[in-house]
Amino acid sequence: MPTRVLLVRNDYDPITHYMYEWSIPFIEAAESKNMKVDCVDGLSVTKSEIASRIVKLKPVFIFLNGHGDRQTFYGHGNKPAVDMSDGKLFTGKIVFSRACDCAAELGKTFAEEHACKAFIGYSMPFVNVRETNVEIKPRQDNMSRPIWEASNSVPVGLVKGLTVEESIEASHKKAYKEIERILFSSDVGAINVLKAIIVNDEGLTYHGDGTAKIA
Repeated sequence: MPTRVLLVRNDYDPITHYMYEWSIPFIEAAESKNMKVDCVDGLSVTKSEIASRIVKLKPVFIFLNGHGDRQTFYGHGNKPAVDMSDGKLFTGKIVFSRACDCAAELGKTFAEEHACKAFIGYSMPFVNVRETNVEIKPRQDNMSRPIWEASNSVPVGLVKGLTVEESIEASHKKAYKEIERILFSSDVGAINVLKAIIVNDEGLTYHGDGTAKIA
């Protein structure tokens, strides 16, 4: 039986559309390792649907993409989809939440009180900078590309067999490389990208077992 992973992707405003599109490299990486990627997308990103998929499919890794705050991951239409009451669903799972602030309390509680194997996420807002003329096609947006490639280093690293800590370190290395490149760039507009990469890198953290692997 293939290893199953659950990908949750909102897609109802510019930032969640970027998240949706920039999840494609993760799907490709997981499938290249013969993993089964089950997706909960768009209108289906609801509290009941996520819970149902976790119970039914028993994924070893859950990748959440959407808006968030310290205690809640939001689904379609900005309605609560994962909150502090859902900890038992995440027992034994590795989770990466690409959402503002979710690692601050939600992830910490899931790991410490509900035995979530590892919860990776951002303890601060997740920041994106985009070119408005290509926002319909996020992966063609070379301005924001470094932001998403650094973030993607976490889930892609995990499906390639890295530990939680190694995957986070891969993201840090990608961020540092891009920071160095931008600092020596003549592109004045790159300063906003630089700020976004720094904020996201500082906010990236985890709770639970840093040595955990998907497989």
